[in-house]
Amino acid sequence: MKHDPNKVIVRKSYYTFSKEYPAGKIDTGKAYKRYRSRKKTLIGVLLLAVLFCAVLAATFFWTDLSLKISNRPIESETQAAAVTNADGVVQTFLNTGDVRAFWVPVQTIADRTSVRKSIKQLRRLDCNSVILDFKTQDGHLLYASLEQPALLAKCSLFSNETVRSAIKQYQNAGVRVIARVFCFEDPLIAARNPAYAVTYMDTQVPWLDKKEEAGGKAWLNPYSGKARAYLLSLLKEMCAFQISGVILESVCFPDSDNLDSATFPGESGGAARNGVLTRFLEKARNAVPDGKFLLVGMTADDLRRGNDIRYDGRLTSDKIDGYFVHTAGAVDLTETPIDYEIPINAFTTLQSRAASGQCMMLDIPRAEFKQKYARLLKQNGFSLLAISQDTPQTQPEETTDEP
Repeated sequence: MKHDPNKVIVRKSYYTFSKEYPAGKIDTGKAYKRYRSRKKTLIGVLLLAVLFCAVLAATFFWTDLSLKISNRPIESETQAAAVTNADGVVQTFLNTGDVRAFWVPVQTIADRTSVRKSIKQLRRLDCNSVILDFKTQDGHLLYASLEQPALLAKCSLFSNETVRSAIKQYQNAGVRVIARVFCFEDPLIAARNPAYAVTYMDTQVPWLDKKEEAGGKAWLNPYSGKARAYLLSLLKEMCAFQISGVILESVCFPDSDNLDSATFPGESGGAARNGVLTRFLEKARNAVPDGKFLLVGMTADDLRRGNDIRYDGRLTSDKIDGYFVHTAGAVDLTETPIDYEIPINAFTTLQSRAASGQCMMLDIPRAEFKQKYARLLKQNGFSLLAISQDTPQTQPEETTDEP
């Protein structure tokens, strides 16, 4: 086929700078500018795509984080909000100065209806916290413990699911949960484990604080390493629940008319009773995580003056967050000591026995907890209040009824 010299052949391999480009000689300056323009456009598109992906990823991360925060339990928020002051002390919700707690019997958490009734009563009493006995005075446990002594003695009252459900119900109502624990006063474990117990006259028989026919109970021996380890393990288990703090009761030796027949194995080693109790409190503090408070329960008189039988003096520790002070009735807000006639504020007197920064939660009978009286207590320094029903005239079952 004869080639026509006047026919323009367009090849795909041509580019704008080719000498054989059909349009003939071109302006290379303009072509270069077009090339740069296309390159800038391509880079701009790529940068825009990268920016879009980054914004999308950040949006997803923030949304996921917000959902996690909004779905977090109340107690987790409390722990996250816990801050450390200048002295290195972790602040808990006790430091808000507005805690009003109410004790309810363990049977309250058995079903949602009972919990709901107790919440209504809490609101009528203007309380924002509830006290639950995670370890009762007779040695039973509110939850299902995995500790061998508790399993063998069948100490558990409720499943962990039941306990968690009740706690969540309280928290959803804006009520904080405080765990109360009776320590060495534990007839259930002591009666079954002589190695844990105060014994009778150097025998393997558990000692009773009264005659058996009078309702005498066995006690755990504070000198027993096994007994202390058992209690500390329970504390760690309890703190796995969404609680705000722990109140330790009966961190003491037994006080009884029957003490002459009591033997405390391990005491012959020379360690003072007060030192044994103080070291137990230090380890208890380590078992309770930061953000959860730890109080020790005792009577106002024992806090002020000490008790040689229960504590071998005064029980103090700068490791705890304060004291859960028991009263027998209405508090005399101004006291007149015998040696001089100037009245002293009762709160000031008690606070002088606590270490710097420690709190005092005043536990008063329900019959004395009237709104006017509660306001008067607050005005005199008692900003942390608790209502107890451990009185002969008021039965625990009344917790779910009208006040």
